[in-house]
Amino acid sequence: MAAPVLPPDLSDKVVIHDFGEVGLQFKATKPIQKGDVWLRVPWASCWTGEVALASLQKEITLGDAKIHPLDSFAALLSVFRKKDHELLRSLPSQVPSVLHWTPGELELLEGNASVLAAAKVDASRNGYASLPSKAQKVVQPKDFTWGSAVATACCLDGHHLEEDAPVLVPWLYYAAHDPSLPTMGSVQRDNDTVVVRALKDYSEGEAVGISWGAWSNAALLINKGYTIPEGTPWDGVDITYTVDNCGEILNELLLCAPDAPEDPSTSRFQFVEVPTKEEVKDHQAAFVVRLTLSIEELEAFEAAWPSPPPKRSAFTALLGISRLQRMPFEALNSEHFASGKPAPHVGAELSALAGLQAAFAALMGQHSRSLEEDDTTVADPSAPAAKRHAAVVGAAEKAILVKAAAVVDKLLDEGLSRALSVLPRGKTGQDPRLDVGGSVWRSWLSERGETLLEKKQAALDRFRYFTQLPLASSGARSAASLIQVAQACFAWLHGVDLDTGVALLLPERGGCRGPASAVVEELQNGKTAYLDVYLSKMTMWGAYLLSHLAECGTIPVDDMNTMAQEQISIASGRSSAGGAAFNVGSCSVPTRAAIDVMKKFGPLQEIGAGTGTWAKELADAGVDITAYDTLKFSRALNPHLQMAAGQELVGKRWERVQEGGMEKIKAGRNLVLMWPDIDGQGRFGVQCVGKAAELKVEYLILIGEWSGSTYGDSVPHLPRHGQSFSVECQKAVEEAYTLVETVPLPSWPLFKDRLAVWKLKTP
Repeated sequence: MAAPVLPPDLSDKVVIHDFGEVGLQFKATKPIQKGDVWLRVPWASCWTGEVALASLQKEITLGDAKIHPLDSFAALLSVFRKKDHELLRSLPSQVPSVLHWTPGELELLEGNASVLAAAKVDASRNGYASLPSKAQKVVQPKDFTWGSAVATACCLDGHHLEEDAPVLVPWLYYAAHDPSLPTMGSVQRDNDTVVVRALKDYSEGEAVGISWGAWSNAALLINKGYTIPEGTPWDGVDITYTVDNCGEILNELLLCAPDAPEDPSTSRFQFVEVPTKEEVKDHQAAFVVRLTLSIEELEAFEAAWPSPPPKRSAFTALLGISRLQRMPFEALNSEHFASGKPAPHVGAELSALAGLQAAFAALMGQHSRSLEEDDTTVADPSAPAAKRHAAVVGAAEKAILVKAAAVVDKLLDEGLSRALSVLPRGKTGQDPRLDVGGSVWRSWLSERGETLLEKKQAALDRFRYFTQLPLASSGARSAASLIQVAQACFAWLHGVDLDTGVALLLPERGGCRGPASAVVEELQNGKTAYLDVYLSKMTMWGAYLLSHLAECGTIPVDDMNTMAQEQISIASGRSSAGGAAFNVGSCSVPTRAAIDVMKKFGPLQEIGAGTGTWAKELADAGVDITAYDTLKFSRALNPHLQMAAGQELVGKRWERVQEGGMEKIKAGRNLVLMWPDIDGQGRFGVQCVGKAAELKVEYLILIGEWSGSTYGDSVPHLPRHGQSFSVECQKAVEEAYTLVETVPLPSWPLFKDRLAVWKLKTP
């Protein structure tokens, strides 16, 4: 690209140079010190919107048409282009504007950038439509689009020069955008001259610039046609938040505003709509704010937490407004909702956070590419320019949304701990009043029965808020948190001390792995059909129990009994949950990670396959597997079960599950056994293991509970060795086989499931 020649009377310190992808920009020809004037442009050669409109009137007939200043510039530049006007010598002949992008390139933009680009395209079209018909005969749409792109890139915001409308300063287009500089002070009017001062030192050969404004990369792309891959301090995610019928809390909402910045042009918060007194009286009070979340504010909040951040920010404003919207009127506390401290009402706190997570998930859902994909594109110098610019903008927005969700996750953890803290702790002998699972426990629940009835509706209202939590891959921690609540409530009810017997099993906590970590990993890697059923039920139960803990200070035992019965029905395969052609269900929940491990040991044979839930997942993954089970219960294999001989064991099976038991075990296929000994009793498991060892079956894949990791250590009515394999079966396995690999699995309440691979010992 040929660089135009800057008139020497305007500067002896810079020339125009082609810097490659960012295009033509000023380059220092000598060292420039902070405070030096490096460009002087006569005011008489500058164009204000008023001057542009007057000049346009001389060129074409406008009549009484009302034309926006930028549209005046666009139309005037279009006319001047045909006449080769001298003004055009100080402007680029073409700018890399999104107005010139193809529809396919525009589709690459997502989130805020997509909104801004669409608005820019619409503004250009509407600007042309605002021209009188006679003017449109002179100015063609293509020329007007070119003029719009040039005007947008070249016009400086008028407040720099104490003007109300944009000003076109010749040659200034070539000043690089430097987001590290103050937004004001570079460009000033000195009597009849516009002077541009350096606000930092520049070395010879360095690009010289100004701050064109508090622009994010999205705004920079829309206005100047390029992006800064390293990011800008103004990168953010725009959020418009509405509170309907806000009359009772209007004053409190207004107090949530963040601290005002020194430069008003850098504000990240705006009151869009504040209802009048009349609207409040008529119950038509809608309160609307627009704010921008940034990485810096989120990091400052996270660094200060659990104390309030040093400055109230757009994030604390969003948090406060969300809390107010869900807080009982009698619980309002200005110190908390305006400062960023947790809301004193735990139900309001949790439902506010749930609402924010849902909002962040919805914004993330506007992006079809992952953060990793965008980062890869940004780092690829061979990627098309439009694709790279779109990736730069998309990566910035997604990084902010990921950080925002992570910050809210921390607040959710704190809120969940507060909610669960109402359940008494302690073990027998430590404190007679807190006899785990004993009569004092039942007395504690009974004392709160009246409160449970009184606040039932409030709990149900909270439940609706908690179900807003996103449960897809972006909400993996939210799903795991609700599952933790359900696990903890059932464990506590059966006498497990929550301080020692139930770990809140998230990967971030001390490297601890268990049911919740399996859920997090599975949501990130893809789900199985049965896991969908598990997630649906466990997150719903967790949200329901959490709502009662938050509002009533207790748990609904009758409802938990119903949940337990439904769990048994699903796990046994007697429920039609999942909507498949057969009854999806098993005692253990298959995950993609577990299936991937099992694939390594094919061909497989599963004995006691139930409805075939695991076998079908394996077959769908390309594993060679045979599956067998008996439809009816045989007391000879487990005389301890309270089940009638001949009673059907499961519901409708997958079509490839064949009738048969341990007699079907064959050499040459590794054996899969899942919960062969229900309640940890019976002979079926040990007999299958014995036959497998006899036939030299090389690997056993055993799914269920195992000694050393069960709730039996805490719950008297549960076996210490687990509910899946008898003591005799476990002893036979450990004598003939060696453990080589384990995979944690999501578990139903009071279970601790895993997949374990055992290899036959060599003589």
